[in-house]
Parts: sequence; C-alpha cells; structure tokens
Amino acid sequence: MGITVAGRYIQLRSEFYLKAKKSLKVTLCDLPLHSIGNEEVLHALNDVCHVISTVNYTNVWLNGKLTSIWNGDRFTYVDAQDIVKLPDTLPVGDHVAQIFKPVSMSTCKRCQGEGHCASDPNCPTRAPEHIQDMVEAFYGGQCELSNLHKCPLGCVIADKGTTFETSEHHYQFKKLKFHDKGVEAYEMLMEEDSFKAMKLAKKAVPDDEVSEEWKSTVRAEMHQSNQLKYQSCPHVKEKLLKSKLIITEVTGDSYWGTGLNVLQTLECLSNYWLGENVMGVILMEIHDKLQKVIEEQHDSEESLKCKAVSPLENTVKSTRT
Repeated sequence: MGITVAGRYIQLRSEFYLKAKKSLKVTLCDLPLHSIGNEEVLHALNDVCHVISTVNYTNVWLNGKLTSIWNGDRFTYVDAQDIVKLPDTLPVGDHVAQIFKPVSMSTCKRCQGEGHCASDPNCPTRAPEHIQDMVEAFYGGQCELSNLHKCPLGCVIADKGTTFETSEHHYQFKKLKFHDKGVEAYEMLMEEDSFKAMKLAKKAVPDDEVSEEWKSTVRAEMHQSNQLKYQSCPHVKEKLLKSKLIITEVTGDSYWGTGLNVLQTLECLSNYWLGENVMGVILMEIHDKLQKVIEEQHDSEESLKCKAVSPLENTVKSTRT
C-alpha cells in the first residue's frame, strides 16, 4: 500500500512510526485496596492479553486536583493489538473488576472503523512497517523549506526593484497590493520577523475579506514566491534538492498543509490527511524543475567534453597513419 502525491506513487514508511506508542492504558475498577495485590491483578490480566507494564494504583481526584490517595483502582498498559481481547469484566480473586478501555476503541478516529483504535498497526490508515520512509515533514520558520525561513547567508528575494527577506514577505506583499493596500504592504516589509509580517498582512486583509479573484490565483502566486526563493539562495536550494521524495507542510491549515502534526502525517496514508498539502506539492514541483535543470546542464557539459575529445582523437589517428 502506498500514496500518490503530485502524480508519484510512493510507498511510505516512517521512522516515527517505529517509535510510536504501541500500547494502550486500561483501568480496573471496583477492586479493594488491600486484599487484592497488584501481582494478582497482573496474573489475571496476563491470562487474557499481553500486559507490557507493571500494575499500579490510581490516585484519587478531589476538588479537581489529583491527590496521593489510593482507592483500590489499578491501571496498566497492554499491547494495542490485544486490547480488543479484553472483556468488560475480569475475575480477580474473589472480586470482579470492571475494565475501562480507551474510548477510541469503539470507533477509530481516523478510519471510523469499529473494533480498533488509531494506534492499532492494523488500521487501514496506517503506513505498513515494511515501507520505506520517504516523507519530508517540515514546519516552523527554523526549517529552510518554510516560507517563514530567513536565509542565514543574508540572501534576499529581488523582484521588480523591491527586496524581500522571505518568500512569506513576497507573497503577502503581492496579496496586499492586489487588495489596494499599498501603504500596509510597505509597512509589512519593514517588519523583519516573517511571522509578525504575516500577522500584519492578515490584519490588513482578514481572511473573510480576501477577494474571490485572489483566491483563484493563490497557488500560482505562492509558486512564484517560492520559485524566486530557491533561485535566489543556494543554501535553501541545496536543502530542497536534498529533501526526501514526498514533501509535506505539517500545519493545521487544511489547504497549504496536511492538517495534521508531524507524527500523524508520517503515520497516515495521504488519502487520510485532513489537508491538501498544497505547499508541499508546490515544493515538489520546484524541486523537480531544479533537478531537471541540473541534469540538463550535466548532459550539456558531457556533450561538450565529447566534442572536445573528438578533434584530438582525429589528430592522433592521422599522426599514426
């Protein structure tokens, strides 16, 4: 099983998945505090499932605060795949414990399937373990792929006589000018912090005031801003060219990003992402164009080398004859 992004079929695997929690917490209630020990509870549980941690007493909540008081209830962690085997009640000694499993066990929050939870490796939304990790998940201005990233080499984007610190500055400037907010556009450029600049632009043109005409061009405008970014700075260009095959922006934005956090993005197949990941697709398109230029330059250089060698070989041949 794999994913298709920007016309590419990719088999996906995540290192994060291998480190993800594979256990679920269960609580056993209605047990006496002293006459039933934790070892006895553990033995009873191991008869029906694989327990992967010790059994512990739960603490009592009092007036909204967690106290150090015990009331006989116990908790432990069991294998996520075994939790479906747990009954609702469990005999422990002369008592019967009520077992409380995660609420998500009734319906998976990702695929809406019954009888498992989102952390279950068998959930159809999850990437299989044997598939390679080919996803580049980025977020925040500290990452070179982000619009908010400011080049540490001091590179700037130059466009029509104006310079821009980041591709976010460039994109927001065009947006403000499009909405006849010229004064606000230049005030925004005075803000060096790209995140604050974005906030200023959104304050000048709130989301509910963005014109439908601009909305129809946002993808092309964002593509141009990033195209200029990677043409202007060799540092971020190298980062993009070295990125993994699938690029994703992990934000809650349902248009530009995946709509999920890093772990969720890496674990889920793309058709279960909440967002469209348009920003990631744009970067993959720019990556492919840059790579194509490099390959064409390489082919051209090799061709010139061959042409340079040919006359020399002809000279050698005529000398021998």
